[in-house]
Amino acid sequence: MKQRCIDITNLWTSIGRPRSGIINTERLQCKYRYKQAIKEAADDESKNMNDSLFNYLCDKNNVSFWKSWRKQFCSRNIQPTNLLNGKSSTEILPEFTKYYTCVFQPNTANADAKFKVDVDSILAD
Repeated sequence: MKQRCIDITNLWTSIGRPRSGIINTERLQCKYRYKQAIKEAADDESKNMNDSLFNYLCDKNNVSFWKSWRKQFCSRNIQPTNLLNGKSSTEILPEFTKYYTCVFQPNTANADAKFKVDVDSILAD
């Protein structure tokens, strides 16, 4: 399918790249079919991966489940950074601390009660 798409595109280019006509229509249809085939192959691979994870869980095969999980979702090439926001080595930890003190705020004594009231009011609606 890929080769057919390449061939029709080369033919289309050799006749001056017309924007209408039989060759252009065939080129666009071939291109569309090729893109659809790629999408279907990716979807099939995703479904197969999900099925294998599901089967490993059903069989309680923890070793195979986690091997499959890591193969799909874990990168082997992740390296810790040596430079963060222009800071290096021992200056990285204070950079994280500075960022997360602005973003994260711990709950106050009454925060849990307030969240419970908010959730109950939403559920009551």
